[in-house]
Amino acid sequence: KGVDGDSTKGMLSRLTSEVSGLNPDYVIVWGGINDLFMGRPPAEVMETLRQIYQRTSEIGAMPIACTLTSVRGASQVVQRIQELNESIRAYSDLEGIMLADLYAATSDIEGRLLGWYSSDGAHLNMEGNRVVAATIYSEVVDGILDEYAQRRRL
Repeated sequence: KGVDGDSTKGMLSRLTSEVSGLNPDYVIVWGGINDLFMGRPPAEVMETLRQIYQRTSEIGAMPIACTLTSVRGASQVVQRIQELNESIRAYSDLEGIMLADLYAATSDIEGRLLGWYSSDGAHLNMEGNRVVAATIYSEVVDGILDEYAQRRRL
């Protein structure tokens, strides 16, 4: 469940109480941008995300990691987003965590959020959210469904 203005620390503190009782098979983990805007270093944010992925596994669900979407302007913020996204990609690859690369799907060649996905340069509009949903589906859910279908045929 998303909370406006939330941090990864807030996500972690609520994970067990708000998610474990739902008995999910999968948990989409998409957070960190507010931490970066609050000045937390990307490495610290990644450590909290790592704890979220681990706690998700401990409650019996599979985490789905998502890279952050970018922003328009604010070069130092874009750079920090890129740094955190590289850490998310590397950790997901190392640990075999499913990944939806939302950054790649929504950024221009310079790494900034494509203008038509946001009305204010930071928050996604309806079209931006459609791309996020389509990316999660094509990069993760479609594979889960294929795997499920193959198991049913066996």
